[in-house]
Amino acid sequence: MSKLTGTNGHEAIHAIGVRSKTALTKECFDAAKRLLCVGCYCIGTDNHNLEVGEMNGVPVFNAPYANTRSVAELVLSQIIALSRQMMDRSAECHRGGWFKVSKNCSEVRGKTLGIIGYGHVGSQISVLAESLGMKVVYFDIIPKMAIGNAAQINDLNEMLAVADYVTLHVPKLPSTKNLFGAPQFASMYAFVPFPRGPGAGAFARQEWERSICGAVACGGEAAAEGDGHKRP
Repeated sequence: MSKLTGTNGHEAIHAIGVRSKTALTKECFDAAKRLLCVGCYCIGTDNHNLEVGEMNGVPVFNAPYANTRSVAELVLSQIIALSRQMMDRSAECHRGGWFKVSKNCSEVRGKTLGIIGYGHVGSQISVLAESLGMKVVYFDIIPKMAIGNAAQINDLNEMLAVADYVTLHVPKLPSTKNLFGAPQFASMYAFVPFPRGPGAGAFARQEWERSICGAVACGGEAAAEGDGHKRP
């Protein structure tokens, strides 16, 4: 805080660059009297108090293309890891075991990937998934031009019913809060990766965990992968 205010021998800061885990609160904006702008080295800006920043005349901007490719590659790697049960085998190896198991393992070629949110990240995942031989369907609240052979499905539950894998990439908005609940999970039957941060509020976490555990207990094919953190 002393760097923001210019006390303790520090010069007051004019610009700040932050990553997604850092949150600028009302206290930060009010204390930084000389702050001119905030740059976020990530996609989301919702973890900052944007209303106070606007009132103080401080723009908060993001870098929407900065890590698009990295996120897309991470998602595909998670899907492949889940399909091959790599986390289970890794845990077994760390415990001193070595089990060559192929039951319920599969290639991703020929499988259907469902993408929720066909923006910068979602569309890039679509391209990479098709290069692996996957069929791609996607759901978005507005019409989006498909890339390659991807197809838009206008009903979320309909899309979930045909997807072997689902990945979610939506902003944190009132319209996306708890987008996923028990009815949506009931429409699914297979692997469920939920990567990346700002859209974490789009699904009810307890419903997510309960549904995954229930599917495993019933002998179903279910897995989940997440990459994000709780927003303030």
